[in-house]
Amino acid sequence: ERFPHRLAFQVAFTQQLFEAGHYAELIEYVEQLQQQQIEDVRLTNLLAWSYMKTKRYQKAIREFERAFSMPDQKMLRRDLIQGINLAQETLDASYQPASENQESEDTAENQDLKLAKTYLRLSYIQKAEQILSEALKKPLSYQNHQAELQTLLAKVYLAEGRKTEALAQLNQAIQSGNVEARLLSDMLEREERVENFLKIREKNRDEKITQQAAAFLPELLALAQFYAEEGVPGKALSLLERANICLPNEPQLLKLLLKFQLFYALIPEVEETLLQLQTLDPHDPELAESVQKIEWRKQTPRF
Repeated sequence: ERFPHRLAFQVAFTQQLFEAGHYAELIEYVEQLQQQQIEDVRLTNLLAWSYMKTKRYQKAIREFERAFSMPDQKMLRRDLIQGINLAQETLDASYQPASENQESEDTAENQDLKLAKTYLRLSYIQKAEQILSEALKKPLSYQNHQAELQTLLAKVYLAEGRKTEALAQLNQAIQSGNVEARLLSDMLEREERVENFLKIREKNRDEKITQQAAAFLPELLALAQFYAEEGVPGKALSLLERANICLPNEPQLLKLLLKFQLFYALIPEVEETLLQLQTLDPHDPELAESVQKIEWRKQTPRF
């Protein structure tokens, strides 16, 4: 085929434009795709953030809102919520300029928090770490936000592979009653259990381990869902691909794997997974919808 990549290539190319900071080119490119009736929540999300980068906040809000109504928006829901809130807050602030003495210390603290969150979301890890580390050196100034700062810094450390330091920050935040820190800590514990189980399963396929797998499956699926809700569906896909090798012919696992493969437009992999599901249960009504999605992906215009 002359143009084999289709939607997967379009999304990857758009992501490269965004990461390179070519926001104007990205906006023009995605708008052209929209004119050709090529729609995807990932493209719309990147378009909205590019409008944010170019300070076109009303257009950003419009695109974030459009993304909320699109298929597969749940996988990017956290990202979309952050974007629309940040766009609205920035727009509101531009209509309400502060006087010289109006800005309070609490407002300055909130601005630092928002900036750190934005850097973290955009994977500017070092910049986020710098802001958070400086803020935590001023406990009196940030006494109302200590737990939130610690939780954010834990996320930074996790992105850098510094799990021990991340856990130390989470434990401090948990002592202050931070709910997000508790959820993240629970996820890390679940992640460790899943990793240990998969390693054992990869080395040992005896019947006893196979029986244990059925009881362990809900925990594995919950971890994949957590990754998706945190805005890292690629991590969920990698986990499920690995789990499918260790735990073959598990319908629940295969259905969730199929969902992420469709999200990334991995058509050959989707067809293989669908075939496994059809073999296990040829009359499953959910599979008909998946077949329709595959056909829709195949018919996506090429360029």
